[in-house]
Amino acid sequence: MHIGMFIAPALLVLGLFWQLVGKPALERQEAEEAAAKAKRRENAALRARLDELSALRDAAKAERERPDPTPEEIAEMRRELLAYGRPAALLQRRWPPAARGTILRSYFGGLPRLAPDQAWPVGEDGQALTFLCQIDVADLPAPVAAVAEGLDGTLLFFSHTNFEGVGEPQSAVLHRPGRGDAFDERAAPATLMPAGGWREAQLYPWLDGDEEGARGDLRQAMTFAPFTSYADTQGDAVALWNTRTAHQMAYQALQMEAFRAALPPPVPKPSTHARTWPRDDAAWPAAWVVVTHACRGLVELAKKLSAEQRQVFAPGMEAEADAWISEARARPWQAPPADRHAAFRAWWTATRARLTQKVGEERAPLFEREFDAREQLATDLAVGLCGLADQPPATALRDAPWFWSEGAAHESLPVIRSSFPKHQVFGYGLSVQGAVGDHWDDLLLLQIACNDELAWAKDCGYGVLQFWISPEALAERRFSDVAVTFETD
Repeated sequence: MHIGMFIAPALLVLGLFWQLVGKPALERQEAEEAAAKAKRRENAALRARLDELSALRDAAKAERERPDPTPEEIAEMRRELLAYGRPAALLQRRWPPAARGTILRSYFGGLPRLAPDQAWPVGEDGQALTFLCQIDVADLPAPVAAVAEGLDGTLLFFSHTNFEGVGEPQSAVLHRPGRGDAFDERAAPATLMPAGGWREAQLYPWLDGDEEGARGDLRQAMTFAPFTSYADTQGDAVALWNTRTAHQMAYQALQMEAFRAALPPPVPKPSTHARTWPRDDAAWPAAWVVVTHACRGLVELAKKLSAEQRQVFAPGMEAEADAWISEARARPWQAPPADRHAAFRAWWTATRARLTQKVGEERAPLFEREFDAREQLATDLAVGLCGLADQPPATALRDAPWFWSEGAAHESLPVIRSSFPKHQVFGYGLSVQGAVGDHWDDLLLLQIACNDELAWAKDCGYGVLQFWISPEALAERRFSDVAVTFETD
């Protein structure tokens, strides 16, 4: 009998054994080894994180136990900071907005005045970038203009405003000749991105795409307050906020002195955290446009409820809000008559009570913070729209003095013991993470602080958007070389 007669059956048996036993066993072994490797990597990452937290804890303990610097050390650091102070200007957003027909040369939001040969910048995703502001260089205070080394014309700033996970957002700085009003406003392209990059990131998420405030800030005049800027960090280090180092103590005192010299006297800061809401004013709502946006904001908020929750907490609320919106839209700038004013306030109070009632014994009131925030935002937006339309109540608020207050020492992160956002040109940038150190040899062309109710910065905390340019690029007017960083706390 030939041996070949046995080989084929044997191979078949071996193949079946491999498929039924060997291969599954190998796959289990490989899967177990892969799982073990993944677990080892996870454990290594956990150990590294624990080591990092331990180091931070040790550093914090060392900081607490470190003796305060001596007066001599603080005085020495003060002399060093004084020697390297830089001219800068705070940028103030004037609220409420000026009427649409008012010619502005430097302003936040609205539409850019591009030259005919300039295109609206577009991001890699095909969306037109958010227009942030434009600055007529001739408006800069003299000490700051000197830093620009003879620069003239107008600078226009654009950025992608979805900052989630992004430290260097797509941005553009355009420079053109002529004063800020030399050209007409450019209409927004159809591809202009929503403020903040997507609807839920908008400050006013109930607005439709083409409404003012949905894809950028309302146009607001920009004024300048020159001051001397000092470094909150040393070289490439990150600022150690809320620490009692000689540098921080000298810096805090010196920078606040510069602010006091540049700004009107600060108003006293309230001693409590209690705040008032628009409804606390008996005149609210002062115009039907406030009713419109309060109701639209409320309807948008109610979308977070399930159909069942709507029936429990707000039966019929959306239909009631729509009825108010229909009545209000016919005469946006007029004040509601006394009877309708009283009726709306009664409805609003009852609706708030329904939507902020406690749910169970342990849970916080439903929507309380969100309801109050929508009330405030809707009122602010309505006042802004009144300003653009040159209608009361905005006209009564126009040209109100710019005011600020000094915070307590423990509130120094990262607002330098004051209540106002640090929009700024030139000088030293606020050090939130490492961008200031990374760009230590560059010039701060523009800084926009996000803690200012910006339409595109709803969830940015104490973030800062900073535009950096090297002295060589500025001298050669190479604004395409501008580097942009975004950092938040």
